Amino acid sequence: MHLLAEEQLSAGVDAFLETIRGMKEPKALAGLADKWKNDPRPWARAMMQRYFELPFDKPGHQVVVKRLFKAAEARGDDAVMARCLMAFDRLVRRVRAKEFQYDRVARVMIESEILRTPRNVFTKGMSKYLTPKKLEKFRLFKFRTRYYLQRRVWRYFRKLGFKDGAQYLAAVAPGLAAFQDADLAAGENLLDSWSLMHALHGESEAVEFSSLRAVLKEGRTLGVLKPEPAFSRHWRTPGGVVAALELIVAAQSRLVRVWALAWHQELVKTMPAAPSADLLTRMLAHDDEEVQSYGARLLAECTEAANWPLETWLKLLKCENPRVAQLLCDAMLKHVRDERVTLAQRVEIALAKATPIARLGLRLLEKTPPRDAAEREVIAGLWRAQCLGIGGEIVRWALAQLGTAEVYQMPVVCRFFDSANAGIREGAWAWMEQETSPGWPDAALWSRLAETPYADMRGRMIDALTMRAGKPPVGADDLAPVWTSVLLDVHRGGRQKLKALRQIAEALAATPNEKLLPVLVATVRSIRGPEARAALAAVMTLLVKRPELESAITAALPELVLNPAGAGNPLKAAA
Repeated sequence: MHLLAEEQLSAGVDAFLETIRGMKEPKALAGLADKWKNDPRPWARAMMQRYFELPFDKPGHQVVVKRLFKAAEARGDDAVMARCLMAFDRLVRRVRAKEFQYDRVARVMIESEILRTPRNVFTKGMSKYLTPKKLEKFRLFKFRTRYYLQRRVWRYFRKLGFKDGAQYLAAVAPGLAAFQDADLAAGENLLDSWSLMHALHGESEAVEFSSLRAVLKEGRTLGVLKPEPAFSRHWRTPGGVVAALELIVAAQSRLVRVWALAWHQELVKTMPAAPSADLLTRMLAHDDEEVQSYGARLLAECTEAANWPLETWLKLLKCENPRVAQLLCDAMLKHVRDERVTLAQRVEIALAKATPIARLGLRLLEKTPPRDAAEREVIAGLWRAQCLGIGGEIVRWALAQLGTAEVYQMPVVCRFFDSANAGIREGAWAWMEQETSPGWPDAALWSRLAETPYADMRGRMIDALTMRAGKPPVGADDLAPVWTSVLLDVHRGGRQKLKALRQIAEALAATPNEKLLPVLVATVRSIRGPEARAALAAVMTLLVKRPELESAITAALPELVLNPAGAGNPLKAAA
């Protein structure tokens, strides 16, 4: 394994990290650590950062940690030192325990809760006697060494704070952002994090730092802690305001994120700074709704937003949070003039999933109806609208522009019936049922609708055809594709199928049609269970009215045997 690790280190293979973590021999690890720490490649530094992000749960790796840490400290590697800040802070984690004391006067046991340092230090030969699952609870270094590492890494950042404020902020922020929620799950975890407590509350009057850890003063609780970081003078600069805002977005722990939010709100009271469009975009795309809301509030107050390109606003409007989306729309109406938004961009806004944003797009569209065929083709893209809340309003406006007799085109209008948005389909059908609709008598549109995959559309077609059966200009020949689409759905039953069966039988009885007979035959074969009797009854009814179709039905359904009957028994069928 040692030779493999050396080869991977030389070749710059990412699997080197997994290989070296599988090694336990201190001498071999020391040699690899020396080569690794002196490797000038960016890849080697990236592997160091990843190494310190992983838990220190591999016995024998004390030598690797120490050598990499001291090398990064010596060359002033801020990125690696930021990961060390996080890694060393989470090495110390006390646990809650119960303590019992006997009260001799009251003669009772008094129970109290205390914080106790767990015995989770690797010892020589431990791995021989403990299972891998139990070994996961143990960590490198004795607690005396852990405390020393915490203080030493903070000393590095403390020196930066006295030397260069901008560099201090740039170096400490990634370390704060690297903390995970699991690292700070309990209040005592925060107090055990020496560097983190200094960075967040180093100037707080409620906290004092003992020789081992941060301690709350008498009568103070974690709930009253306010953001009072060490070197607050560096934060109270334009660069510090931006760094706090960046930390809001980058922080992986909610505790650090909430701290950064509160600290930024405090900073902007005396040091207002307009956030960049890129930063606001990332805030609005954040998983935390609190961050999204704060970003939307900053956007509304940003005076420079009026000069942003439309592409930036369109990117911001990708937000799906309804509450934040409304704030975005208000900000856009405040900062962006209507004439700056093109027709295609208005359609793009109307396609949004969030109701406030889609409504904004529709509001802009209503101010500029299409003037020619090219603009009508742009409007036709509204069939892809995602908002369920105003889908009906969108299609109503769109078909008012595209569905008049003067400009009606079947391929364009048909798209709205195939929309995945149920509100769009509902509105399209409402347009279809209007007396003046050019789509109602269009047999080509009906035939195209037969291909729809949506059961609600198929059911509506059957109901509509039942009411208008036999009325021109739609005839039986034109409706064959519609009936075929509905009746070949062999996995579904219901009254709609029975209606279609009756329509086919009545159409064939009125006018024998070679195109409709195969439809009826296919339907009989596809129906199962109780509906089979209804299908067979439709065939028999048809034979009574049209005996000349007997040979055609026999040829199409050879499994159905038809026997001439005597008086009083006209036809008898046996399958």
